[in-house]
Amino acid sequence: MVKKLSKINKKMIIGSSGFPRIIKYVYQKLNLNKYMEEFIDINKINNGKPNLEIFLQAANALNTNPKNCIVVEDSENGIKAAKNAGMKCVAYNGRNSNFQNLELADFIINKYNDENFKKIFNNINLNIEIPKSISNLSILVFKLFE
Repeated sequence: MVKKLSKINKKMIIGSSGFPRIIKYVYQKLNLNKYMEEFIDINKINNGKPNLEIFLQAANALNTNPKNCIVVEDSENGIKAAKNAGMKCVAYNGRNSNFQNLELADFIINKYNDENFKKIFNNINLNIEIPKSISNLSILVFKLFE
């Protein structure tokens, strides 16, 4: 999905409050630098989630209003931060979610597939595809509108 979004010129950022060294390794191993505008980790922010700083910084880096962004999140604190930033949020109920409350999200998915992506965008009235989140990276923010 990241490749598809890149082909239609959707700007993306990966941000995470996880361990920077591990996340940077995954980022480089998957060669995401050619698709992402930026990588934001905890070394670039002052406050972790549920503070909305990481999301506002991502929107700023994309030079867009937060309401024009969507976040893929797998944690309750991340969902709270995304919603407080005014962004749409899709919760991924995966192995890292560990029974967290994901109900504040605009949409919840249990797996990544085309059917779920279509449901997401029909549900929140958007006309683009959402990217697949990267394992162990908690958010992926991208600009919705040009």
